[in-house]
Amino acid sequence: MQKDLTVIMPCFNRVKYVAEALDSVFAQRTCYSYEIVVADDCSTDGTLDVIARYEAAHPGVIRVLRSNCNQKLFRNVVRAYAQVRTKYFCVLDPDDYWSDPLKVQRALDFLESHPDFTIYAGNSLLRGDGPDRPFVPVDREVDSSFEGLLRGRCVLGQTAGVIYRNVVFAKGLPWRLTANLRPDQERTFRGDAFRNL
Repeated sequence: MQKDLTVIMPCFNRVKYVAEALDSVFAQRTCYSYEIVVADDCSTDGTLDVIARYEAAHPGVIRVLRSNCNQKLFRNVVRAYAQVRTKYFCVLDPDDYWSDPLKVQRALDFLESHPDFTIYAGNSLLRGDGPDRPFVPVDREVDSSFEGLLRGRCVLGQTAGVIYRNVVFAKGLPWRLTANLRPDQERTFRGDAFRNL
């Protein structure tokens, strides 16, 4: 059965956090189906052991892309993008987690009822020294456009807060992501900027 959402989780040595990230996906209360594609970049700290336990506990939901060598973030995430065939996708880094169990339901309900929108972004809280603070200092709903994005006036959230309509990967990887992969692409790769465009 075709799933509705692909949650991409690019991993490298995140054994302390990955269980909380996965738990936050499984805590979602939603009528939409989803899959989790974990692209592990040759972790050496036990991350794969944790993921394997979740894979065994949730057959058919988690797919693990293993690697025999560390490819770095750009190549690792590109191979996860190659797996996306669902109507929607998002990226949840293994050291982030969703705190709202209705996040997926709310996002996909919105995108389903607004076919002219390609991105749903909710705000995120940043934790660190001191009190939690919002990633985007906006306390109201805001519509943004492609033109606004190009002019730097677009309000989008942090990676964990964004769900995309799959207008890019539905027919496979764009050739620009697979052609002429160069070492400098790792330094210049900014996943959010690419996905938002």
